Amino acid sequence: LDTRDEAATLAVMSLVVEHAARIREAGLADTDHGPHNLMAAEPHAALPDVSSLVWIDLEGVFEARPRDSQATAVTIGGALTDWWLASDSSNEWLTAATRTMIDRFPEPSTGWPATLQLADAVLQRRAGKLHRYGRVRALPPALTGLI
Repeated sequence: LDTRDEAATLAVMSLVVEHAARIREAGLADTDHGPHNLMAAEPHAALPDVSSLVWIDLEGVFEARPRDSQATAVTIGGALTDWWLASDSSNEWLTAATRTMIDRFPEPSTGWPATLQLADAVLQRRAGKLHRYGRVRALPPALTGLI
């Protein structure tokens, strides 16, 4: 993902967030949701509609009520880890994705501050592993400090 192309980055981010929000609304959660989980049903479309995306790579999926804070945190933490990798460790795009998720996801039962703390623990653990392996150049800032 070339984050210098702001329009394309925003479009990809919007697709990923919208798809993840639909997953939570349907009573599912995904421990590693991100751009790698989605495949365009119409491969020649410049930018597919979210309804035409095919959800693949389902080994991290589990059932959970839409407002379940733990499930929301795991889904957000996993998605933001993949977004951190895809956006080349960009604080700006991490903030944008986090705010978009808060606006789009069902309100967690314990509220957003507590859910973001849990999501941050997932993000930091997974991004730390990517950093140790040299896949990302920096660790992300704390989610609670972004908003």
